[in-house]
Amino acid sequence: MKKAMTLLALLGAALLVLGGCDLIGGITGGQEMPLPQMVEIPPPPVPGMLPDVPPVPEVPALPEIPPAAGGGTPDFQWTETPAVNLIPDAPLAGMANGQPFTAQSVVFEPGADSWKMVIRDQPLVNPTDTVGDGQFITVNLPVPPTAGMTWMRPMSYGDGFFQVRYDQANPDQTTSWNADNAWALEITGWQAADWNSSGPSAQYAGQASGRIAVCYKGSGNMQNSWVAGRFENAIIRYMGEPYWARGVASGTAPATGKTATGKGSLEKKISDLVDQAPGDPPPAADPPPSEPPPAGSGEPAKPVQIDMEKLKSSFQELKKKARELQQTE
Repeated sequence: MKKAMTLLALLGAALLVLGGCDLIGGITGGQEMPLPQMVEIPPPPVPGMLPDVPPVPEVPALPEIPPAAGGGTPDFQWTETPAVNLIPDAPLAGMANGQPFTAQSVVFEPGADSWKMVIRDQPLVNPTDTVGDGQFITVNLPVPPTAGMTWMRPMSYGDGFFQVRYDQANPDQTTSWNADNAWALEITGWQAADWNSSGPSAQYAGQASGRIAVCYKGSGNMQNSWVAGRFENAIIRYMGEPYWARGVASGTAPATGKTATGKGSLEKKISDLVDQAPGDPPPAADPPPSEPPPAGSGEPAKPVQIDMEKLKSSFQELKKKARELQQTE
């Protein structure tokens, strides 16, 4: 009996399963329903988003200037009479108040009334860079520089200065040292563009090469100092309107210095003297009033007499000798 009841239960369960399948098939029509596919929906655009803008082209920068290669202190002895043949064939360097000085940049640029050369122990980032610290020597040139020219300046005061350390315990502190100095300079290469009046105030003009020896005479707590050697790819530049564009004559002597001498500058001085000399001497001033006679003298003092014809003849003779001297140099 128990076995019969178990069989009946199993049979009923089987019928129930079969009936359920038919019921589901009837509901769905006897066909399987496909599952829906996932559809990706793009996110909405962000309000205020700007369209792609092409990048702004960069303005080409001036070429960078590599630091000068230091070659140590060259084989040179301080002298009161530097000459071109004494300049060592070594990178420009020297001694500044007892300490080594290595030239990291050399610049030629017009100054107030003449060209000047600046030798710095600091490099330039670009040709028109300005360096406000460090040590440097400024050399005022007597005439505009050109390739193949040489100058030798005897020991005398002025025509430049040496910005130098005066206290080695404070290397950031320098002083403008104005002292007797002498130099010899030779320019072997000079390629410079003209000043562009419609361009910027700071203009890169070209490069120069050559060699120089500068000697400063020490005194007090300042030691004999010098810089000597060759320079290559020195910067030629304009840092503002040059003096000739402002109508200033070249080679005007500074108020506290002396113009460097040499054959070229001597001829220029004589030529300027002759060209600027007037044809006739200036009119003589009225003779000074006669002084009262000394006590006890019965005769009045005679007025001073000036022979204008003799003065004029002497002046013309002076002009003639100046021209002869110019022709023989």
